[in-house]
Amino acid sequence: MFLAAPPERSGAAGAMQGTARLVGQTAGAIVMTLLFTQGSAEAAPRIGLGIGAGLTLLAGLISTMRIPAMASHAPVSA
Repeated sequence: MFLAAPPERSGAAGAMQGTARLVGQTAGAIVMTLLFTQGSAEAAPRIGLGIGAGLTLLAGLISTMRIPAMASHAPVSA
């Protein structure tokens, strides 16, 4: 994310990354709290890891879809 932002916007890119990380941590804590309160203590970690693995796979697929778009916007050397 930092490499895609122009140098003069690197501070905003860092703030955006921090915000995304905090939102992800909060959402994960909420999901795990719901799993532990609604399900058994033995199954909750397995379900949580399954959800995390699924979301990681989804993020990887979305990221690979960006490769052709990034290749067409290759930087021009001076």
